[in-house]
Amino acid sequence: MTTQLISFILLAGILLGRWYAKRDRQKHILLMYLFVGADILLVLFLAAFRDVLGKVKVEMSPLLYFHIAIALAVVVGYFFAITYGRRLDKGDENSRKKLIFVDRIVIPLRIAVSVTSLFFIGG
Repeated sequence: MTTQLISFILLAGILLGRWYAKRDRQKHILLMYLFVGADILLVLFLAAFRDVLGKVKVEMSPLLYFHIAIALAVVVGYFFAITYGRRLDKGDENSRKKLIFVDRIVIPLRIAVSVTSLFFIGG
C-alpha cells in the first residue's frame, strides 16, 4: 500500500508539473525533473529491493502483464520526454511537437499504471 501511495503522490506531482507548462516554464521544468526522476527511482527501488522482476512467472494474470508492460513503456517514454524537453529548453522548437506527442502517450499510460496497481494491493 505504501508504494501505491507514493506512486499516486508522484503522479499528482507530474500532473501539477504539466499544469505549470504554460504558466511558469521554470517551475514546470523543476517539477517535471523532480517527480519524473522520483518516479524512475521508485521503479528502480521496486525492481532492486522488492524483487519485483524475480516474481515474474508464467502463471501471472493478464492484468499483471499489462501493468508491467505499461510501466516499462512509461519509463521509456520518460527518457524520450526528457530528451525532447531538454532540446526544447535549449531552443530547438522542432522538439515541441515530439514532446507533445510523447506527453499525450506517457501521461495516460502513467495514470493506467497507478490504476492497475490498485488491483495488486496486498498481493
